[in-house]
Amino acid sequence: MIFHLASTPSFIGTDAEMLYLWIRVIAFIGILGGSAYFLSVYAKKKRSRVSTNTTGKIVVADTCSLGNRQFLMVAQYGEERHLLGVSSSSINHLAKLEIIPDKLESNKQVFPPAEVSANA
Repeated sequence: MIFHLASTPSFIGTDAEMLYLWIRVIAFIGILGGSAYFLSVYAKKKRSRVSTNTTGKIVVADTCSLGNRQFLMVAQYGEERHLLGVSSSSINHLAKLEIIPDKLESNKQVFPPAEVSANA
C-alpha cells in the first residue's frame, strides 16, 4: 500500500508542464481583466450618450445634492428655467427662475465667507 502511494504520478511532472500551467493562468486572468475593462468603457460611453443627449429640448442645467437622495435641480426648456425638488419618491416644481441678463452682470457681488464660531 505504501509503495502504491509512492508510485502514483503527480499532477505536475516537469518544469515545462508547470510553466505551461502558469502561462494558462496568466492568460485567463488577462482575458478576464481585458473583458472587464472593455465592458466598463462600453458602459461609460452608453451612460454618457444618454446623459448628453442634445436632441431633446429638456436639459438638466444644474443639480445640488441635499443628502438622503434629495436634490435641487434646474431644468431648462429652451430659455425657461425651472427649479425642481427631487427625491426618491417625488418631483416637485418649486419655482420658475427668471434670468435678467442686463442686471446679472452689474449685480455681481463677492461675499466674504461666513465665520464659524467655536460655540456653534
